[in-house]
Amino acid sequence: FLQFMAQEVNKLKEPFLTSVFTLSSHHPYRIPSEYQGVFPKGDIPIHEGVGYSDNALRNFFATASQQDWFDNTLFVITGDHAVDGHLAEYKTAQGAFSIPVIFYAPDSDLVGLDDTTVVQQTDIMPTVLSMLGVEDKFIAFGNNMFDPADQHFAYNFFNGAHQLFEGEWLLQYMNDRSIALYNLNIDRMMKNNVLEKHPNIQQTMERRIKALIQQYNNRLIDNEMAP
Repeated sequence: FLQFMAQEVNKLKEPFLTSVFTLSSHHPYRIPSEYQGVFPKGDIPIHEGVGYSDNALRNFFATASQQDWFDNTLFVITGDHAVDGHLAEYKTAQGAFSIPVIFYAPDSDLVGLDDTTVVQQTDIMPTVLSMLGVEDKFIAFGNNMFDPADQHFAYNFFNGAHQLFEGEWLLQYMNDRSIALYNLNIDRMMKNNVLEKHPNIQQTMERRIKALIQQYNNRLIDNEMAP
């Protein structure tokens, strides 16, 4: 399908925005018959699907690199959530949302961020707009990933709890109160709730969670998700 997409992009008038959502690395992990036995089975069923997806992406870029629009295009690659994993650290409230995000611009000097920088999917839009030089006003619940002056955090909702990640900290908030605080640098498996030991951190992060909830609810009610 990605080969089809590469050809379809050729029909678009520049500048363009397009997207694709792939499902080959999603349950039930079906591999086309002509590729049966080509990729390693791995340790769990998803590994073969990941091998197929990786090959499809490789072939897509091989085709896209021959097109006129390639050098002037920004590619963003990410996942919607973490995968079915066999590693324990991906079965926690943090690991369930640990996904890669890749920005690739062939005609650029982009380099990777260090792996301690907390980013989230809602950072993608402001990051892309910044890279494109767009200065119009917009509403976003994230920040430019590449701006060190921005306050980097990640927010999500998991098993009934609001979760805020900032630096090494994860705060969980449920039923109008903070219920847990973890230092992920030293407790990746989230076994030690240190909420009572760090009241200042808890209060600061809780205020941000409340602000995010308030902004989202009010803007949704008042139809103000766009400026």
